[in-house]
Amino acid sequence: MATEETQRNIARQLKDILSQMDRIINGAANKEDMENLFRYSAEFKIFLKSNTSNSMILERVALIPDMSFEKYNEVSLAIYLLTFYGGYLRDRTIRKKALADIKEAQGYYSSIQFLYKSEMA
Repeated sequence: MATEETQRNIARQLKDILSQMDRIINGAANKEDMENLFRYSAEFKIFLKSNTSNSMILERVALIPDMSFEKYNEVSLAIYLLTFYGGYLRDRTIRKKALADIKEAQGYYSSIQFLYKSEMA
């Protein structure tokens, strides 16, 4: 079991990452905000794996998708070849793919938050 300070830290970080995800999903974020979230999520997954022994939490951590713009950049060549709207369509497609993963991750983090609060009670 994690120390009391680590437990508070995990609870705070869960609240923070869910808040960031809400803001991005609701459209109040730019590409830099999304990149920061991707990095934060990757680091937080590592932190959770090393600071909890609850198998239900660890199962959900393993299900959180890896998020990066490199992953979403795999857009078809046809979009690149389009004139005028090519850049817009590419960015829109990338954002759409990223938002789908963010929503999925948000569900897992919400579940982890619930399990973590139950464990702390």
